Amino acid sequence: MKEAPDELWELLELEKLNLSLNSLKVLPPQLALLSNLVVLNLWGNQLSSLPAEIGQLRKLRVLFAYRNRLSEVPEELGACTQLEVLSLANNQLSSLPASLSNLTRLRKLNLSHNHVAHIPGCVYNMKALVFLHLACNRLENLAENIQALVELKILIVEGNSLHTLPKALCCLTRLELLNLDFNDIKDVPQVRTEHLLRLRDDDDDDNDDDDDGDDHDDDDDGDGDGDDDDDDDDEHDDDDDDDDDGDDDDDDDDDDDDDDDDDDDEHDDDDEHDDDDDDADDEHDDDDDDEHGDGDDDDGDDDEHDDGDDDDDDDDDDDDDDDDEMR
Repeated sequence: MKEAPDELWELLELEKLNLSLNSLKVLPPQLALLSNLVVLNLWGNQLSSLPAEIGQLRKLRVLFAYRNRLSEVPEELGACTQLEVLSLANNQLSSLPASLSNLTRLRKLNLSHNHVAHIPGCVYNMKALVFLHLACNRLENLAENIQALVELKILIVEGNSLHTLPKALCCLTRLELLNLDFNDIKDVPQVRTEHLLRLRDDDDDDNDDDDDGDDHDDDDDGDGDGDDDDDDDDEHDDDDDDDDDGDDDDDDDDDDDDDDDDDDDEHDDDDEHDDDDDDADDEHDDDDDDEHGDGDDDDGDDDEHDDGDDDDDDDDDDDDDDDDEMR
């Protein structure tokens, strides 16, 4: 598809629009009519620019425009103050307009595979950023202003021309992943020992949490919580073993009842009394059967637990889909 049909702009209640992997070269001004858009997916087209009218999409939260031919971003995009995810990777961008400083809710920004030589100043005002992808650009240094991104957890600057690292990196105390592959770094700044120890402790805690089955969300690796399911299964198996032990005890009680029957046969000649004992034994056996029937409930618990595991896997799949789109 080389151009969007006119009928598309009549869908005034549309919230999600996916035009990815087409041959679009331009978006018409009518885009502004879709004022309820929350997600706009334009990746994999031939767009050389975005229309200024995109700034009228005040509800927009997610914009994917990677793998196009964009050489600039309209200043009007700064009016989309609800934006949380912005991917402009694999374009021909060398800078961003200052108006994007207004995107204070932006959490994920992908500018990888562009022509960026300096981190645009507007980025340092995006205080909510947790994910910043700048791989394969033309960066020669990281400014000390990077310390303003106090919420940053993932910073990827591989494939640039960095020679040194700023001491300000040590101020990013929430940083979990720092990728510096394929640069020309010759000097690493001194950092506080206690900061390094705390980072190491955080890593150890994460490993312990993984062993205990807690989630560890990693946007880059897409790790799931498979350990959680295994541990829960082990605990549940232990419960089943306890139930089996209880059943064995009941079987021992049955053996004792048989011994009582033998004693009754040897020492009691009264047939009516024997019949009463047999009736009592039958009632006791019925009680044992009821107790053994609890095993079915355990199986039901297993089924419910398995269903819960399936739900966890579905959540992991959703997380993986989001990560793939950001890449």
